[in-house]
Amino acid sequence: MIPLSERSASSFICGHFAFFLIGQLNSFLELKRILPEKAFFARYKNLKGGITGAGRFLYLAKNAFSGKIRFNSKNEFNCPMRKNAKCPQIKLEALRSLSGMIQDLEITGNNYAEYAKVRDSFMYLDPPYMNNTNAHYNATVPLEDFAGFIRDIQGANKVMISEQNSPECLMLSGNYKVFAVTLNRSLQYYTQENSKEIIAINYTL
Repeated sequence: MIPLSERSASSFICGHFAFFLIGQLNSFLELKRILPEKAFFARYKNLKGGITGAGRFLYLAKNAFSGKIRFNSKNEFNCPMRKNAKCPQIKLEALRSLSGMIQDLEITGNNYAEYAKVRDSFMYLDPPYMNNTNAHYNATVPLEDFAGFIRDIQGANKVMISEQNSPECLMLSGNYKVFAVTLNRSLQYYTQENSKEIIAINYTL
């Protein structure tokens, strides 16, 4: 469903990360061998920059409860370790492959609204937890603001939106084709079957 385009942009990354570790990996693995699993996890909540920080973030992401990446008001990683499980294996060749694919990507940390002036691009939007009553997800993107953003970009770009909310909630125009999809989600220890989402596009396949 993704169109051919010289330029693509995604304004909501939603926690999908890939890191390629090399050089400083040996000391990381040696420390993990010495310390008990919980003590190792607690120690590596203190993130750093560079390759060391990438390694720690990858380890935390693989071992945090429910696969969550969560920080407190002090910008400290505060998700507990998942229970009754061993650290998942990290395949080095898969990391190398991902590293090769993202070499030419430009990854930024801007507010999504700054992309309202993008033109002649394919834009994939997967907004996080909109219209969710769980207090965990407060201060996320308001539906009205997101709908306005869509109106700003849709005339000059090819747009794909994936969302759990209905097309009516997103206030999509009649130019969109909406497809219902059923997903099986897996978060390490928990699998959610038959999760419902929509995919909406404003271009012809």
